[in-house]
Amino acid sequence: MNDPAFGKPEDLKLPLGLLGLGFMARLGEAFYRFLNADEALHYLLSVQPSLAAAYRASLTTAHPPLLIVFLHYWGLMGHSEGFLRLPSLLAGTGFCWIMFCWLRRVADHATALIALFLLLFSPALLLLSAEVRQYGLLLLFGREQLVSAGSGHCRGLPRNDCCYRARRLIWRCSPIIPR
Repeated sequence: MNDPAFGKPEDLKLPLGLLGLGFMARLGEAFYRFLNADEALHYLLSVQPSLAAAYRASLTTAHPPLLIVFLHYWGLMGHSEGFLRLPSLLAGTGFCWIMFCWLRRVADHATALIALFLLLFSPALLLLSAEVRQYGLLLLFGREQLVSAGSGHCRGLPRNDCCYRARRLIWRCSPIIPR
């Protein structure tokens, strides 16, 4: 593990502990709240007999369809509010970890640790990660695209590299792109 984003295993004890606490804080926030009207609308639009019907239903709202299509399949495994919030919880926590790894690469360990703490326990980000909305996915996909584009250009990889194109496609399909 000579990657500067990870460092020595003993350097990861505190960040991983913080990550676990941040996930637990998001989990508590998610189970403390009820679905608001917008979240319930996302869920109701996703509960359709087919993928095509879910996509057509998503066209009736101003929100991009990726989350509704995703919830269509996610809802096949469970319908509880906590289970519906789980992808956003994981995406929001993953965003914090990717930011930490990126900051360790471009700055130092102390800066990355402070940023990780601020991102994990920011009240606004806690709330965004606990909602059945596309914001957690937006943060994760957007941050991953910036990291991959920056690391690809730093290493001199061509823009027609397969990994670069795949990441670009994922970002293009992310929640910020409307129909």
